[in-house]
Amino acid sequence: MSIGATILFYILFFVLCVLAAAWSDLSRRPYGLILAALILSAIAGFRAYEVGVDTAPYLESIFYQYETGMSDWQMTTFADGYGQFTRWILSMNANATFLLCVEALITNGLITARLWDFKDDASMAYMIFVYVTTAYLQTLCLTCQYLAISIVFYGTRLLEHKYPLPFIFVVILAMQLHSSAIVGFLFLIIYIILERTYTPIGFALKISAFPLMVVIAILAFKKLTAVYSNYLGNESSVGFMVFVQLGIFITMILATNTIQVFHGRRGGVEMSANAKKYVVIVTLLGIIVSAASYIVPNAGRIALYFTLFSVVFYAMSIRDLRGGRVQAELVSVGLSIWFVLYFIYVFVVHDSLGVMHYSFV
Repeated sequence: MSIGATILFYILFFVLCVLAAAWSDLSRRPYGLILAALILSAIAGFRAYEVGVDTAPYLESIFYQYETGMSDWQMTTFADGYGQFTRWILSMNANATFLLCVEALITNGLITARLWDFKDDASMAYMIFVYVTTAYLQTLCLTCQYLAISIVFYGTRLLEHKYPLPFIFVVILAMQLHSSAIVGFLFLIIYIILERTYTPIGFALKISAFPLMVVIAILAFKKLTAVYSNYLGNESSVGFMVFVQLGIFITMILATNTIQVFHGRRGGVEMSANAKKYVVIVTLLGIIVSAASYIVPNAGRIALYFTLFSVVFYAMSIRDLRGGRVQAELVSVGLSIWFVLYFIYVFVVHDSLGVMHYSFV
């Protein structure tokens, strides 16, 4: 497809996904969200192999390992577990499209399932809207990493329900697919910092949390900087927007009751205080880590684990707009326009991911 046809194609199916998610908003059932996940998985799974600059090299290395049993990964962030995972999938059907479909179903399935956890505090339709305009098209290129990201993202619900030990196993599992998932331990550290405790062990963990966070961040930066040194041009376009993103974030904080998150209530709706804090803090952390890409090449790759929470943050913020109806509508429209402009700037104007000439396999 031409760029124009591709844009129209994406718009059509993204609108269908938003409408499907709106069905879940109205019915309070997950069926619309499931439909949206299936549509997004079909677009990703049945794409031609030249859609996404990394897709063809991924598949070449995957099939080399499947056929020879030896690894030929040029990207050392691919853990051996990813090779074993893809070999297992291909053993059922040695077809590249089948593999892409399975990976897309897992990725979008886990992400949308986690979004469903916030159904009482955010619009499903708006979360899907933010997801498709800011993150979804990255899954068509960074397939392996987003597989790991989706596992960590879904796993954070374990922390919300106070199961830190199972979450550790989730992060380790994600690391078996992509070594960048080590940054998932930062979620655990944030949990330790936020969790109220009255035991000596709890206080000791809090004291050690900050230096441990620094150590993990350094290890992750060092790892990703080394392996993505040849990708310096891929994310520079996004880096220019970091300060704009920070401005939008601060604007939404000021325009809403979101700050009440740190008092255990938000907009008169009760939910887990720690879950609300997570959404705000992790979204801000994602912006900060993205800003680090000015100094550390491709730090944005680490930020992907955190920026996915912005999908929830902005949808929650829309529910909490202060002031009169006209003011709230103006802010809502302005924020929506911003996401459309973000989509155009990052994915259309700077198509470093190679997803703007879509075609089916």
